[in-house]
Amino acid sequence: MKDYKVNTAITFHTGFDDRECNCLMYEGMKEKIKHDIQTALLNDESLKGYITSDLTLRFLDGYKVRVEYEFSCYDDNEQEAEGFSNYCVKGVQSGLEELGYRMESISSKAEEMDMGWLDELESMVFR
Repeated sequence: MKDYKVNTAITFHTGFDDRECNCLMYEGMKEKIKHDIQTALLNDESLKGYITSDLTLRFLDGYKVRVEYEFSCYDDNEQEAEGFSNYCVKGVQSGLEELGYRMESISSKAEEMDMGWLDELESMVFR
């Protein structure tokens, strides 16, 4: 098993549509949307121990928001690390949908972490 860094991106639809009233209200709701999503991700028991970076939120066209972060885990291969990241994200999906945020996509790309520093440290300690 190896340590993996999984770059994860999730796209949510915020529940707003193109009616004029919603366009005006949407701008004022961005801080609440950001807070709701960050709180859900960072307070979830299955996610909070694995998110190893800040959450980056970007508002997109079409009343969508994209959240990006780094997820770190110890797994057999890249596919399993990506699958575990996606599984943990699914744990917050229903709670966010109750708040009106529909998950549209999850993108995960795993890469093996460089653990050369640990090998060096072990060789110095155990000489």
